[in-house]
Amino acid sequence: AIPKAAKKDPQLTALFTTFAATRGQKGAVTEMDGASFSRLCRDGSIIDDKVTSTSIDIIFARAKDKGKRKVDKDGFLRALALVAAEKGVSFEELTGALVSSVLG
Repeated sequence: AIPKAAKKDPQLTALFTTFAATRGQKGAVTEMDGASFSRLCRDGSIIDDKVTSTSIDIIFARAKDKGKRKVDKDGFLRALALVAAEKGVSFEELTGALVSSVLG
């Protein structure tokens, strides 16, 4: 489950915008693709024996809306919640580890 505070968390917003931005993109970043989500998980050391890059792709597919190729910030948070469940950790533990390892 996604905590209500997560939607307004500036660190999670920074994670989303940092990894959702593509080269040469102008304006506000509103969507993230699967490759960017996968890169975030790889850079954040989320991928291990339990959560593989394939399972990250499957989780991303479950989090996005049907017929879409990208997720908005709510879909991003849904995907993180699914990854946390897959790893057997809380949403807060997962996002805390991501923020500290990726954003420093």
